Amino acid sequence: MKKIFTLFCFVAIIANAHAQPGGQWVPQGENLLTNDYGTNDISVVDENIVWTVACKTNFSTYTFEDCLLLRTIDGGENWTFVDVSGLVFTFIVGVHAISETTAWITTCDGDANQKSIHKTTDGGDTWVAQYSEEVPPNRLFPPAVKFTDEQTGFFIDIWGKASGRTADGGMTWETSDLFTNEAENLFFYWGQLSQQNWWDVKGDTIWWGTSRYIARSINGGVDWEYFFTNLPQNNPIQAIAFNPEGLGLAISDQQTILGYTSISETVVLRSEDFGATWTPLPNVPFPMSIITYIPGTENSFIGVSGEWFTFSEQLGEYVSAFTPDGGETWQMLDQGIARNAIRFASPSLGWAGRVEDFDYGAINPAIFKWEGDLNTDAKEFLKEVNIGVNPNPFTGQTLLEFELNNNTQPVEITITDVLGKVIQTFRFEKPNSGFNRKLLNIEAPAGLLFLTLKQGDGLKTIKLVKQ
Repeated sequence: MKKIFTLFCFVAIIANAHAQPGGQWVPQGENLLTNDYGTNDISVVDENIVWTVACKTNFSTYTFEDCLLLRTIDGGENWTFVDVSGLVFTFIVGVHAISETTAWITTCDGDANQKSIHKTTDGGDTWVAQYSEEVPPNRLFPPAVKFTDEQTGFFIDIWGKASGRTADGGMTWETSDLFTNEAENLFFYWGQLSQQNWWDVKGDTIWWGTSRYIARSINGGVDWEYFFTNLPQNNPIQAIAFNPEGLGLAISDQQTILGYTSISETVVLRSEDFGATWTPLPNVPFPMSIITYIPGTENSFIGVSGEWFTFSEQLGEYVSAFTPDGGETWQMLDQGIARNAIRFASPSLGWAGRVEDFDYGAINPAIFKWEGDLNTDAKEFLKEVNIGVNPNPFTGQTLLEFELNNNTQPVEITITDVLGKVIQTFRFEKPNSGFNRKLLNIEAPAGLLFLTLKQGDGLKTIKLVKQ
């Protein structure tokens, strides 16, 4: 349990469903990449055009190598490699595309200590360096770039401590200082697992985060304000996403247990005013490294996990999950497949990347495509099931109460600890249609627990505290 949430209600409901609600992840680009490639970034233009960057990771230096740029123009039926052989670079970190032919990539050249933004307008046949800076070796990481239309674009350069904006398609850039003195002194860690997911832009408003604060500019990066998150030092904001109406989520998925870093739950912060204020929501009891807003929905976001699992021993599980109500409840889409980077074109189509060295079996996809409507009756199980316990916190026994509309399937109750270890299970073969009550004698050490009610493909999880 992250410290930021210890004062919040432990019985807040988090809903999820193991069955894909009307869809599934479909592997694409089978065996295009060897197993040591992982996805750095994804840029989705529409339901047909997607660009993505894949690289190998050098774990001795924590840099990338042998990077490849891929593109599809037919919704992923065919993926082709984009020629970047004319560029001098050590690795590619990010990509942002606005059409089949026009895209920007961010690169680093370790030999020349140069970081750059390159643009193509002919689908990768030629590239033009639009922004370049020579830096010391310890600051060799490229800026993250986004364009809101053909002419208007922005970049965030963490190590260069600068933000940039262009009004002419990247031909010229105006830069500003990224930090105030106070913010720079409290910089700490930042979690850029995917450039497109780590920050967001809506109009002239920009957001990005570190382990200490979320930064916001309302004038295209000229000036910055900082909202302190009170997260532990090793809990960076991994992703920020907003809908067009100003509701946004920021997530962090790391925590330290027993002396080493793991992922077992997700910290979620929410803003309903374009980032002017942020409120912590109850932690999600499974890990998500990356989230994105689902275009065409009101308040739906989708997330995946996996990238940090390659860096150290982990206690969480790989999942994909989405929320139909701005982070209040979450539904699990699948479990056990590692993914990194995620972008959606519509409620029924999106893409998520792969993680290096994860065993995907004989299929070995280059990318995953979501097919299925996430804008349909996503809240159905949430509507059908009410659940609560009393007392909570409790000492030995607590009374479980739940209400069902469906009594045709058995109900299974699972008690787990914060590491996901199953403590106890209870089963109701013939629950009532309507109100149900069961006194539970929970034999577990004192501390935070999770109670999960599962019926068919739906489940709900609530938090318990045993004293």
